[in-house]
Amino acid sequence: MSLLRVVASDIDGTLLPLNHTQLSAKTVEVLQNLLRNHTCVVLATGRPRRALVPLISQLQNTCSNLGPDTLLYCVMMNGAVAVDPLRDAILLREQISHDVLVTFVRHLRAVHDVNPITLPDGAEAHWPNVKPRLIFGGDNYDAGFHCEPDWYTVRKEFMKHNYNLVDDIVDLPVQLEKLVVLHPNHCFDAKIVYDWIVAALDWPVATLQGEAGIAWNEGMKSRLQITYSNPWFVEISAGHVSKGHTLPKVLEKVRNNVGAAPVKPEEIAAFGDMPNDVEMLQYAKGYTMVPLEAHADVKKIAMVVAEAGPEDDVVPKKLEELLNAGRIGPLKA
Repeated sequence: MSLLRVVASDIDGTLLPLNHTQLSAKTVEVLQNLLRNHTCVVLATGRPRRALVPLISQLQNTCSNLGPDTLLYCVMMNGAVAVDPLRDAILLREQISHDVLVTFVRHLRAVHDVNPITLPDGAEAHWPNVKPRLIFGGDNYDAGFHCEPDWYTVRKEFMKHNYNLVDDIVDLPVQLEKLVVLHPNHCFDAKIVYDWIVAALDWPVATLQGEAGIAWNEGMKSRLQITYSNPWFVEISAGHVSKGHTLPKVLEKVRNNVGAAPVKPEEIAAFGDMPNDVEMLQYAKGYTMVPLEAHADVKKIAMVVAEAGPEDDVVPKKLEELLNAGRIGPLKA
């Protein structure tokens, strides 16, 4: 049984109950103990920069002795950006090609014109005053969040952050690390929109009119990664980008920087709860656990399904158990 030298964990729904803004005292305590142990800790999240900063600030303000040798890293936007937050350094960044984004958005709109996402019989629209169409937003690490006006209409209750309105997402002046998509009639069930988008990628382009029917081709599918991590919207990154894709790249950079031996998958413990965690959980071979209310597809690939959730601090308690049992060690021997 290999010593676990790396702990990689999702945040929302795993370390933190959904819609909570602060890590619990138990989580902070255990993360501090891991960092003091010189274990490499990677917080891997779908969150963008603006939503991750408050948690890092909480750790910095609460934990003592977070010195220059602290091995805390963040993989954000589902793997599109990786940073060393204590040194404010970008380790990796992968953006969606603007041409691919434009082609993808126009293709989805063209498919929706002929095969729209509909409400089930008898169901009422959540937002009857918003046109039932796909609505787009997106994040750029430097420039922040941009969205179409209807996105704000549907999500304004949750938008307590800076944002930039753009009439059409394809007209953005910056490239995005993450594109997000919602539908006003299904803004509480992202899986419906996710399933529709995945099917739309295979829609026969011969049936589409104009630019969308010309530009889309089979090769475009490999240039996008589609997932979701919450009930509200679908998340798109550049092709092959995922937490599991980025984690080994980050670990290779980190271990070279500190002069540690290469990290094997058997030396990684990983925790997650949603489809955007699948690749990370598959990559980690040392120990994987998901909370009780994790997505069904995620439960299938985990070594352990916990009997409780983040509201009971299930992940930090398991980490404390592994640490006390000597299963978790430092990154560098």
